[in-house]
Amino acid sequence: MDKLRTMKTKREKIYRELVRATAQIDSSISGLEKCVLIVSVAYLNAKGIENQPKDNFGRTMFRILETKNEILKIVLPIVAKIIKDLPTKVYQEVVDLVNELDGSSVAMFIQQYLDTTFKRMYSGMTSSGNINDLLVKLANIKANDEILDPTCGIGGTLLAVVKNNPHQRIYGQDINSVCIAITEMILEINGSTDYHLFIGDTLSNPYYIQDENLKKFDVVITEPPFVSQFDKDLNKNDKYNRYSFGTVPLKKADWGFIMNAINSSKELSGRAIVLLPTGALFRGGSENEIRQNILKNDLFEAIISLPGGLLAGTAVPTSVLIFNHDKSPDQKNKILFVKVPKESLVQEGKGTKLTDESIEKIVTTIQSFKEIKNYSMILPNNQVSTKNMMVERYIKKTVYNFDNQKYYINLIDFYNGNTIALKNVSKIDRGYNMVSKNENPEGKYWIMKISDIDSKSINYDKMSRGDVEGRTKVDNYELQDGDIVMTVRGIFKLLMAKNVKDKTLINSNLVRLRVNPKLYNPDFLKLFLDSPIGRAQLDSITVGTTVRQIPIKTLSEYQLPQLSLEEQEKVVHNYLQEINEIQSEMNKLQNLKKKIIKNYIKKWAWKGYTKRMEKQIMIYNFYGFKIILKRSDNKVIYRYENVVRPDEINFRHNEKYVLEYNNGDAHALSKLIETNSGLVHSFANRYSSYLGSGLSKEDLVQAGYIGLIKAVKRYDSKKDNKFSTYAYWWIRKEILDEKDSINLTIRIPSHKAATIKLIKLLENQSMELYGRVNISWICQKANVDEKQYRYLSQVDREKSKPMSLDHSVSDNENGQLADTLPDTKQSIQTIVENDFLREDLYKQLHQRLTQREAKVIIERYDFDNHGQQTLSEIGQELGVTKERIRQIEKHAIDKLRDIDGLRDYFLNN
Repeated sequence: MDKLRTMKTKREKIYRELVRATAQIDSSISGLEKCVLIVSVAYLNAKGIENQPKDNFGRTMFRILETKNEILKIVLPIVAKIIKDLPTKVYQEVVDLVNELDGSSVAMFIQQYLDTTFKRMYSGMTSSGNINDLLVKLANIKANDEILDPTCGIGGTLLAVVKNNPHQRIYGQDINSVCIAITEMILEINGSTDYHLFIGDTLSNPYYIQDENLKKFDVVITEPPFVSQFDKDLNKNDKYNRYSFGTVPLKKADWGFIMNAINSSKELSGRAIVLLPTGALFRGGSENEIRQNILKNDLFEAIISLPGGLLAGTAVPTSVLIFNHDKSPDQKNKILFVKVPKESLVQEGKGTKLTDESIEKIVTTIQSFKEIKNYSMILPNNQVSTKNMMVERYIKKTVYNFDNQKYYINLIDFYNGNTIALKNVSKIDRGYNMVSKNENPEGKYWIMKISDIDSKSINYDKMSRGDVEGRTKVDNYELQDGDIVMTVRGIFKLLMAKNVKDKTLINSNLVRLRVNPKLYNPDFLKLFLDSPIGRAQLDSITVGTTVRQIPIKTLSEYQLPQLSLEEQEKVVHNYLQEINEIQSEMNKLQNLKKKIIKNYIKKWAWKGYTKRMEKQIMIYNFYGFKIILKRSDNKVIYRYENVVRPDEINFRHNEKYVLEYNNGDAHALSKLIETNSGLVHSFANRYSSYLGSGLSKEDLVQAGYIGLIKAVKRYDSKKDNKFSTYAYWWIRKEILDEKDSINLTIRIPSHKAATIKLIKLLENQSMELYGRVNISWICQKANVDEKQYRYLSQVDREKSKPMSLDHSVSDNENGQLADTLPDTKQSIQTIVENDFLREDLYKQLHQRLTQREAKVIIERYDFDNHGQQTLSEIGQELGVTKERIRQIEKHAIDKLRDIDGLRDYFLNN
């Protein structure tokens, strides 16, 4: 074990030095090209050619590769470009460091280098070695199996296959030629003897062809790029008929990659393993149709939900989808769902990975096709909804923590009871998106934010005022007594509105529930939303990895107990009665406590104390009370008040938990945070003076927790300082950053905000010293150039007044800023130009629409090829307003939606 740890430490040291050495290569050389140099050095080493002089390196590479295939020849001009201006000292340093690494370590360095140094730039080309191992183990590969990775990037998955069997026949394709060249060299370095690689777009032009047909494989493993476009012509014109389960959306190619993987595997025995963002499991439209058709063919074997943060450059949760053409009898017409908990992750460097034990548990569960409580579940196909195939829909967590209390809740039991959707008893409206330019102290409306409410009342003292855009339907946002207000973003807050002032609007982080009292009791609804079961259900529909958000569409399906109004009123009455009784008893106990303290003071504390008092006023803490003594006329006058005490701060186990965390114990992280939570609350109280700046106490606590988590992850126990001292700095930093960013629509990074603050200070000093703003002197002191100074000054001026996309840019207010910005994404206007609409939709225009409706559609969507017309232009031509043209357009499209052949198109777009 010690030997392995020493080897790992040595390898990590070499990695750091190699990163530092490559940083000295000309900045015009891309990260991927630098990787070509590193792999080329390792490639020559594997051929027995070591320590080539710089001047001879390019010629040696040419001699070795001139007889190779065209793929490897791609590296020759790249190597020549790098070597040309590379200092000899840097070249030799790179060579010496690479010589100390074996083939597997070189591949690992390339992956880590692209992930950590260039982050998301190369995210579609790399994948964690940890993830590659999982996917390969899930594939259960046999010695004679042929393996395909149609989006192989730099070959991480193929290398994981080769490690187990160097003679495995493997195939790979990628659109990036440099990636394929790197993959081939890495595979050769690691001893692969039977590989076949291709360059090209897999979706439009697969090169793994056999007898003019698509070659079929025993196993297909792929991790497609997360953001890919899909060529609209491929849905109909793919010559290999790979997209047979439905129409792939043009902006999301996820299910295109999935269908390619399924149809590239052998029809009777093949398997496909695909890693994708979890969003592919619940997006609607044509993607839902694809899921339905794959489910009808009984190809789903398993869906595995992985925690977020496993992939470099993104915290997006991912899922592994396993498809099988040859399911066993026990698996027929069933799907296995597996939910991998966050506790399965451990920290590794700057990222996280799955533990070996968790990988083994995942693989064993899939291969045995078994259920494990709160971990895996088997469902018949007819019980699976393709509208949402997320694992979390079927495997609910059962342990929840609310208000420092732990609850065990099974939501499945609740859903199986008699329930009704929230949308059926209440109107649900999200708040108004107020931009800073419309905020005005003399504005017509009160604008309620999260910080303006607590669980009992509305605070108008610090509430902003403002105006709204002219055509805004204020009724959708205006609050009245009896409405329920709830946060849908950030910290959870819930309020029954009372004493609402006229013209009070809620902002976009809040939602208004206006209950129909004939169908449901508003007081009962509030009690249920705030109950453990209600909170657990809200937790289950919450999305977002850093900021909590509740989608309004999902909230509308929130389930409530279906009770009669009489039963609801009885529950509310009994609850309020019990609360009043408890409050009465608490008041009695509080008064008794005060009486005991008072008597104790008289008998013991201060009798004859006047002569010994050293100060005019002395303050003591005594059993939860603050005792204030004041000397007056040779007598001691005392009074006492409650002390707001933070949670008990216990640092005794900090060093122990830090050591456990550094050794890979993921649970130690939560222990550290829980142990030091009192520290967060203590500092939140200390900085409560910031509450007047728009921050709530909860905002300070939330910022403090973020600082605490950062401190836990960055703390080095080897350095001579206590954890609490280290955490203090991070907590304070996050609270101050939160204060600086409050009320800003666009948040400025903290290091830039610090520079701006310094520049403003220097500007004031410059006025005192020179009587003017001396830019050169300020730039010298702030260590910035003049261009940076002007840019940061502009940011400071404009940070609180971003321009809305609805801003008018013409005198008659017909044009908006959004209309002047280019839209690089596909939209419905682009979609209508496809062949389907040319042939079928155009035929229906004059048959189903009036002459004016047909003219609006033709000119609006450019069916006559004379250029797309705006609403205003068509309105001027027909002599009506822009709004009237919008109404005609909507009415015409509604008619077209009713046509059988076109209904699916409009539903999907």
